[in-house]
This record gives sequence, C-alpha cells and structure tokens, in this order.
Amino acid sequence: MKTLKLGYSILIILTLLVIANSIAIKHITDSLSDDISAVIIHENAHLADEYEQIYKKFERAAKYISLSVSHDDLTNIEESFSELIGAAKAENSDEMMKAKSRLVDALEHLGRLSGINIDSIM
Repeated sequence: MKTLKLGYSILIILTLLVIANSIAIKHITDSLSDDISAVIIHENAHLADEYEQIYKKFERAAKYISLSVSHDDLTNIEESFSELIGAAKAENSDEMMKAKSRLVDALEHLGRLSGINIDSIM
C-alpha cells in the first residue's frame, strides 16, 4: 500500500512539473515574440542594439529552455537572431522584416511544441 501511494505521489509531482515547465516556456516564448514584434522597422533606423538586448534575454532563458526543448529548435532561433541582428547592423529593412517574421514564427513554434498537445508528443 505504501508503494502505491509513493507511486501516485511521484506521478502527481511529475505531472505538475511538466505542466509548470510548459507554462513557463510558453510565457518566455510569448514574451520574446512580443518584444521582437514591438520593434518597429523603418528606414535608416539603428535597431541592432534593441535586437541584441532581446537576444541577451533569450540567451538567459535558453539555459532553462534547453532542458526540455530540442537543440535543433534553439539553434534555429539563434540563427534567426543572428540574421536579424546582421540585417539591422546593415540597416537593410527588407531583410530585417524577413528575419523578424522568421524569428517570431520560430518562437511561436517553440511555444506550441512545449505545450501539452498532440503536436508536442509526435
């Protein structure tokens, strides 16, 4: 009987930790996505510093995210950040718009995959 109670307790604790992790990652990705979307791209704007600040925020969160998310997804997001910051330093607004869209989509994809749904199982 004791073993059964211990088993149920571990199951409940693990379920709660998975749910908390899912909520935390969704919050982080939504926050990063909102920060990136809030930066308005216009001609001759010096936006590299703003994107680098958001990237630093991502780097801090990536340590936690990497515990439960695929390395390929994190690499994809880092590449998108590099492309976006490079376009911002070159002040190329067309490339910034493309990279920004790709990055927001990658973050939203990461948020969807970290959720508790059929997509995250497959």
